[in-house]
Amino acid sequence: MKRPYLPSRSVRRSQPHLRVAIFWLLLTSATHVLLSRSPAAAAPRPNIVVLVSDDAGYADFSFQGSRQIATPHLDAIRQGGVLCQAGYVTAS
Repeated sequence: MKRPYLPSRSVRRSQPHLRVAIFWLLLTSATHVLLSRSPAAAAPRPNIVVLVSDDAGYADFSFQGSRQIATPHLDAIRQGGVLCQAGYVTAS
């Protein structure tokens, strides 16, 4: 008959400390979340959207002058945003 696994005394003794540490971690996290929601600290932040496309050329979008493929949603994003036209990469 096999004996049931019982952790060593040092492991059993350390578990209450682990419970206390988890309790304090949750308490401080909740306090931080509640205090960071104050209206004075809520400054408007800009929305940043980075679009990454594989195998798309410079002129494949209608906001760049393409007449073959209509991209109305990208056109709307372009109208309200910034267009970076000087991006350089190395060939791999």
